[in-house]
This record gives sequence, structure tokens and C-alpha cells, in this order.
Amino acid sequence: MTRSRLTFLLVICCLLAVILGWAWLERDRLATGLANHLAGEAEVTRIEGLQLTPGGLDIRYVSLVLSSGTPVQLTGITILNPLSLALGRAATRSEITVETLRLGSTPPSSAARPAVKRVHLSDLLAIVRRALPLRLDVRHLVPAGAPDHPLQVQLDRPGSGRQIRFRISGAGVAGLLIMDTQDPATLGNAPLGIEAALGESPSSPAMEISGTLVPDTSPGAPGTPPNSWASELALSLNLEHLGQALPRLPVGAHIGEILGPLYHSVTTGHPSGTLQVALNGNIPDNLLSLERYGPATIRIDGREAAVNLTALEPPLPMRMVLTTDKPLRLDLASLKPLQVPRAMGAAHLRLAAIGTPGTHLLTAAVQAHGEAGVSRVSANGSLDLAATVSVLESSPDNFLGRLRAAGIRSAKGEVLFNAAASLPPVDQFTGDSAATNLVVELQPGGQPSADIVAGNTMPTAIRQLFQALSLKRARASATLEGPVRLRADRWPGPITLDSETIHLALADHSGTKRLSATMESLECRTGSDKQCRISLTAQAPKLGVDGKTGASIADTRLALRGKLVFGTGESRLDSEQFNISTASLKVGGLEAESATIESGDLSCKAGSQQVVRCTGDLLATLVWFKAGHLEGGGSIKLEELDLARQQDKLRISGVYSSDDWSTRINDKYQVIAEARGKFDFRNQALHGDSKVKLGHLEANGKWQHDFSTDEGSLTFSIPGAVFSRDRPLSNAVSGLPVELVSGRLHAVSSLSWPARDSDMLNTELEGIAAIYDKTFAVGITGDISLARQNGQWYTLKPQPIAIDSIDVGVPIENARFQLALSPGGDLVMSGLSAELLGGSVKSESVTWNLNGEERRSQVSLAGVSLEALSNQMEADNFAASGILDMTIPLHTDAGGITVESGTVKARPPGGRLRYYGAFSPEMLASNPQLKMLAGALEDYDYRSLSGTLEYPPSGDMQMKLKLVGRSASVDKDRDLIINLNLENNIPAMLRSLQASRDLADALEKQLQ
Repeated sequence: MTRSRLTFLLVICCLLAVILGWAWLERDRLATGLANHLAGEAEVTRIEGLQLTPGGLDIRYVSLVLSSGTPVQLTGITILNPLSLALGRAATRSEITVETLRLGSTPPSSAARPAVKRVHLSDLLAIVRRALPLRLDVRHLVPAGAPDHPLQVQLDRPGSGRQIRFRISGAGVAGLLIMDTQDPATLGNAPLGIEAALGESPSSPAMEISGTLVPDTSPGAPGTPPNSWASELALSLNLEHLGQALPRLPVGAHIGEILGPLYHSVTTGHPSGTLQVALNGNIPDNLLSLERYGPATIRIDGREAAVNLTALEPPLPMRMVLTTDKPLRLDLASLKPLQVPRAMGAAHLRLAAIGTPGTHLLTAAVQAHGEAGVSRVSANGSLDLAATVSVLESSPDNFLGRLRAAGIRSAKGEVLFNAAASLPPVDQFTGDSAATNLVVELQPGGQPSADIVAGNTMPTAIRQLFQALSLKRARASATLEGPVRLRADRWPGPITLDSETIHLALADHSGTKRLSATMESLECRTGSDKQCRISLTAQAPKLGVDGKTGASIADTRLALRGKLVFGTGESRLDSEQFNISTASLKVGGLEAESATIESGDLSCKAGSQQVVRCTGDLLATLVWFKAGHLEGGGSIKLEELDLARQQDKLRISGVYSSDDWSTRINDKYQVIAEARGKFDFRNQALHGDSKVKLGHLEANGKWQHDFSTDEGSLTFSIPGAVFSRDRPLSNAVSGLPVELVSGRLHAVSSLSWPARDSDMLNTELEGIAAIYDKTFAVGITGDISLARQNGQWYTLKPQPIAIDSIDVGVPIENARFQLALSPGGDLVMSGLSAELLGGSVKSESVTWNLNGEERRSQVSLAGVSLEALSNQMEADNFAASGILDMTIPLHTDAGGITVESGTVKARPPGGRLRYYGAFSPEMLASNPQLKMLAGALEDYDYRSLSGTLEYPPSGDMQMKLKLVGRSASVDKDRDLIINLNLENNIPAMLRSLQASRDLADALEKQLQ
């Protein structure tokens, strides 16, 4: 060898040494480039700590990004036979051990990024895509975003290498995945045959999977990761073991976020039983992208598959059990949201209260069958009410709290039901319409009932009903004569409801019915126009109005037919028929029989803020009522009725009228009135006006009453009442002791309760003719004005009164006096003058105290003709002449009128007395002196007549008279003195005189 060649070799060796030294120093950078050349679509971003070992390589850290964008970090890597792996041989003998593999995390030197919630199947395969090692051992696997788990993953190719086996273990989880493959170079796109098991140990798997996955890369470019995988999978699930295994998986947190209550029900709901599931359809490449699952067909076969529903919101303290009679086939359009357009199969479903084995809330047989791409699902079963209430009592406070607040404590019986619905085909399925032709029927025969306890939390209407029925606890029951049907053309969507006859009842603890109701028909629909048509009758044997006063209503009946309309924030009742009646009513001093309120046009609205408003017409009828000394009946029509109620505030207004209202007073006087007016009630005050017609009489009035203070007032006027024999007072008020048959009356009054000093009564009388029993007065004229002072009526000044004639049996004519009433109750006739029997009646003052206190007066009679008196008496055995003067002291008190020591005296020259038959023949035969006196009285001329007068309240007048004169039958030349004691009942005598004449004829003469 020449020197030049040696020098060249030395230079080459030096260069190689330099290059090798540089390569060793830059080995991490060179390894990164070489790795990128071998990694294909994946990008190796960094390699650190590369070390050569005998037969292999040690690498401290590698970071790379897969083709899908998922970052991967590997630490503690050992590769045996790396040359076989680098050459990409199909039968590589390389073995790889990785201390830690992290998916979805950022490299230590990069800026922090949110954890990626993705696990791509293609990514998992791409890790070993270029050349599968003979063995891969990942001692610590951390998927994307998951916390650290002591999880170990192993991959190996036993035998011929046509199978890949993945083992996972650690943290209470053991799993095995076996995949069939052909060419390692096409692992990303080749069909995969898989077998997998998951559980705590291989001997007790929670889930077993077998089947094939075929990648679908369209519409992406060739070589790109697939979007989804066409799958044919068979799953066998042990729900108890699955509930224990899922939380231990490193992806369990992500699955819990996506599935929500379903995941928590499986992991915390103590599941049991088994499910066999066959899946044919698409699954996404991102295994955690649940919204991309489907379309798919799922077949489920379950045996006592059970889970608690306590993880739902609100939580349900129930356990659901499912057993299939025929495998369920579900055509799945989407997993999230869950959309099942078609289902077939048959199963039994049970819901039971947790902790009460053998007690089922719900049992149902479910069937599904499909035809022409449409599934029809039906179910029939029963709901046990006793078990349902047991669940309510053990549920959290917010679960169905309204029912408990309504007082429901226990229930019995069942609700029997049938249900069916059609599920649309996949191409017509939308989330807004999950079902069509939905029909739910509640069937007769269950005899449901519930015990209800009254309480302050009950709805106001129900609480008031319990109070009216005097119930603290009641049993409510329902009986169906036919099915109650709910229908929907599309669901979710509008629902129609209709029913045949439904009987409802409320009974007390002894079983006595307090309220019964019959809903003869019910038709409802929801949607934009929510409304119900209802026909209802109800009956209550007894209702209590006020427990303190004992007020009650007996045999109350209600009939209602109309339409209920529900809108946004408002509901309305339009009645076609409304009728409520009672057989009897007792409220305070009021008693009534056969009271009815009815309407054919009543509309009530219930809006926001508890506002209720009713408008329309009502007819109220009261066949008979009694209140104190009043009784009667009739009907009142309320028109333009406007009722509004908000919380405890009530306002009512309208127009009322009555054509036949009858009132009887003291069982004697009867008024049949026609009335018209308006009324308004608000703020506890009622006020209005009235026009009342009593026969031919008319009166106008305004009134008000404040119920909060029990105060009120009335003003009325009778503008001009004219009376005649054709239009007497009895045409307006029958039964009065006084009849008015002539004249004119005008009255204005203002009354208050309690009485006020502002009260007044003004009455104008003009030519009034009045009849009292057989007594009448004609030509009564005057003004009477009354006012109140300290609750007592009085006149401001004496009122002049004139009466043309008073016939009490004997006529009193041209009576004139000043009438006054003092606040103390003294009724005073001052300046009294009148004409009587040819003479006069005078008195300075006649006083009668209306409170029965003692008062004294004096009346003088002057020039009274005995001849006129005898003519009035029209007696054949009596005749007299002469003029009398009388002084009558009157004593009045609560007992009546008394005359004490009145005087009688005849005026000179006296008069004549003729009295025949004063004594019976028997009396005369035994008494000669009496016989002589009787003879003297038959023809007696007296010169003087004097005596005294006594008159007790009984009316038996006593007169002691002394007569001095002569009788020709005894001795015409000698005076005969007669002491005569007369007794006579004046009221009886006057009645006798009245009976002897024709009242109509006598009155006619006076009115002419």
C-alpha cells in the first residue's frame, strides 16, 4: 500500500470517527427523523434519551401526533430486535415494553391544552400500524383526559400471527381483546374480527363481545382514518359485574358525562340479571362520540334485568325489572339523543318499590311488531296505588310533593291500562316526533281509591270543600263505566282525551258518602288550542257553611255542561248549562227551601296572580224562605254579571230584575214585587239602585252596605201613589190591616243601620181614604216629616193633619190637630178639634208614649146630641133628646187607655128619655119598685142629668147618672129622681153599630 493510500484511509477513518461521534451526539435528532420516516401518517415530534443496549434500544421519552390529531406520549421504552421493527417485516420478532403511555396529553415542553375527550379505534391500531411487534407491554396506560390508573395493557401475536391479543388488567378490571387481521400494513383499513371480555377476572366477565368491524373511509381520501365502522357484534352483559367494572375503566368518567343518569343507574343502581345484545350497524371511529352511533339494529334478550332508578332526576325510589318473552329488536337511528324509530318483540316490565320485594307498582306486558318500516308498540298492565303511595312517602321531599300537599296519605286498588303507539321509519324520524297514533286507555275494574287528610297545604278549593263537608279525613274513590282514552296523532304533540261515565265519591270514616259526582262525558285536547268539554253532575247530602253558627245546606245538587279552555297563563270555563240547587238552607236566622241558581251563558276566567273573573247571566230562584217575621220566595235574574276575584278580594257588579218576588210579613201581609236595578260589590261594600213596582205603586231607591263594619243605608222615594177603589193599596200589599181606597201619597226617606241622626222620612198625604176593619177615615190630608235623634224618631215641629170624616160606628167629622213626635217617644195631638153627634170634641193635647210610659191628657165633648146618638143606634126601644157636655181625663200607658172620674152633664132645660123593655117580665114580677122604674123610663122628661164616667183598658165603660125629672106614668106633678148605673163595652157597641150598616154604602156616601 502506498503512502498516499494510507493517508486517504486515515482521513476516511477520521471522518467516519467524526461522523459517528457527531451522530452519537445527535442521535436523538437523527432517531426522530428516522422514526418519522417509519411512522407513516403519524408525526414523531420528539425523542429523548436514546441508548443502545445489547440486542436493543432504550428510549426515555417519545412524543408523537397521530393522523387524527391525537397527541401520544411514551416514557420508559425498551425495544428488543429493533432492526426487525424498522425494516417493517410482516413477521417481525421485535418486542416492545412501555412504562407509560398517555393519549391526548400535551408534551411537557408544550403549552397546556384542554384534555381531548376522544378514543379513536384507528388511533389504537395506528400505534402498531407499520409493523406489529411480536409483543407489546404497556405497563401504565392513561387514556385522554383520564386520571392515572394502575392499568396494564399487553399485545402479542401468538402462533401464526393472524390474531392479535390485547390484555388489560389492574384496578379491579381484567379484559381480553382478540382481533383477527391479515396484513399488518393494512391494519388501519382492514376488517377486524374481535373477541373481548371485561370484568374483574376472566372467570367472572361483566361483558363479552364477539364480532367483526369493517372500516368505512368514505368520503375521505384513501389512506385516511375511517369515520365509522360497520359492525356485527354480539354482547353478553352481566349487569351486576358491569356496574362494578365501569367505574374502574380509565374512560369511565367520559362515559358518565355523556350517558348521565343511565351511566349512574348502572354503576350505582345495584343492577342484576343478564342481557344478550346483538348489534348490527355503524359505530364511530371515536368510541366516545355517542351522538355518531347509528343507524343500527339492536336485538336484546333479557332475563330478570333489573336496576334501581335512584340516579334519575328527580330520583325515583323504584327498581325496574325487564324480562323478554321474544327478543326485542330496536332499529336505532341515534344513540344520543336516543331515537328508536322501530321496535319489535315482547317483554314484561315491572317497577317495584326498593326494599319491598314482591310489591310491584307497575306490571306491564309490552309487545312490538313492525310492518313496512313502521313499528307498533303496545302494552297492557296495571298500576298498584298502594305501592305507589308507599314510594311517595319514601321519596325525597320534592318528589310529587303536590300530591302529598293535597293530603294523599294512602291508596288502594289498581289502575288498569292499555297503550299502543307507532314508531316512524328511520328516514322519517325526528326528535320532535318520536311516535304516532298513540293510544292510552285506562280500563274499568281497578276500583282505585285514596285516603285524603285535610291540611293547610291543600289547594284552597279542596280545603274549602272539606270544610263544607265537615271532613278532616276522607276516602276518595273512582269507578269507570268505560275506558278513559288518550290519543295523539304524533307524540310529542297534541293529545285528545275522552271518557265515558266516571263515578267519583268522597266518604267519611264510617263509609257514608258525603259527596258523589258523575262525569257523564269528558272530551279534551291539547296543543295550541287546549280545551275540554265536560258534562258533570254532583250531589252532597249536607254542606256546612259556617261551623260556628251551625249554618248548613241540605241536598245540594250541581249540573255543569260546558267547555274549559286553557291558554298561556289563563284558563276559561264557558258553560252551556250551569245549575246548582239545594233542598233546604239554614244560615243564621234565614231558612230557605228549594233554592236554585242556573245559567245558560256563564264564562269564567282564571288568570295569573290568582285572578278569577266571571261574566254572563244568572237566574236565582227561591221557592220559599223565612227570616224572622218575613217569608216568601221568587226569582231574581242577574244580567251583565261581572265577577272578579283576586286572592281574598272579590268584586261583583251587574243588573238584576225580578217579576214575581213575594214577601209575607208576620204571616199576614204579602207583597208581590217587580224590581229592577244595578248592584256593585267591592272592598267588602255592596251598593246599588232599585226600581220597585208593587202593583200600581212604584218606588225608587239607592242602597249600600259595608260588610266589614255591618253598616249601610237606604234612600227611597214613592213619587206619587194614587189610590182608588179600582187601585187600592191591597193591590200592592195584601193582608195589611189598613186599606187605602182613595187619595194620593208621596214619600221620601233616608234610612241607615245602625240608625243615624241623618235619617229622615217625609210623607205627603192628600185626600186619603183609609179603612181599618169596619172603621174608615176619609179626606186625610197633611205632611208628616220625621227625623232621628239618638236613634229615636221625632218631628222637627208639629205637623198639621186634617181628616174630613172618621167613622168608628158613629161619625167624627172635620178632625183637625197638630201631630208631633218627641225624641222620647211621645206622640202628641195638640189643638185637637172635631165634630161629634152635633157637638164638638176638643183637647189642648192628647199624648201617647210609644214606649208604654204613663201619660195623662184631657178631652172635652161639648154639645153632644142624645137625639143624634139614638138615631145612630137605630134602636126601636130607645129614644132620647137633650144636649150633653163631657169631660174625659185620659190616662195612657202600656196597658191601653183608662178614663178615671170623667164627668157628664146635660144642658138646661134637659130632655126626654124613652126606654122600653129595659127589664125582663120575670124581674118586674118579683120587684114592684123595679116595675115602677121601668114604667117611668118609658116616658121620662128630665130637667137635669149629671154623673161620672169610668173606662178601663178592657173597654167596659161604667156611668153613674143622676136624673131629676117627671114621668106621667108615675106622677106628672111630682119630681122623680132616678139614680142610674150603666155598663157597656164600648168596643163591642161600636162594632155592633158598624155591623148594622153597609160599609161600602157608607164609604161611597163619604167619597161622593
